[in-house]
Amino acid sequence: MFISISISVRQGRYDQGETPVVIIKDDGETSVDYTGSGTSLEYLQDNVWVVVDSDAVGFDELNVLEPGQKMEQKFSPSYIQQNGVYGIVFKFHANKNEENSSKKIAISFYGD
Repeated sequence: MFISISISVRQGRYDQGETPVVIIKDDGETSVDYTGSGTSLEYLQDNVWVVVDSDAVGFDELNVLEPGQKMEQKFSPSYIQQNGVYGIVFKFHANKNEENSSKKIAISFYGD
């Protein structure tokens, strides 16, 4: 399972108080299910990751991510309420061998 995660954000989005867009890409040769439900949002406080929302994405269906394809995940600004560093933990599993995988990406957010 080869999943890459990146952040796409324009300065204008920050200026308007919007959250970054996370891009998830399947770089492998097997289709992968991305489970939206269960994706957690964490906040770095005193060098410890604290869970802000244990179900930061509000839908339950599986998104099948085909090899070479990508998808965007947006988070509501209400989840990110203060300046700081946040971690987003995404959960995946491969369709063929049921290999489970979690990946975390850290983002810095500067609100008003």
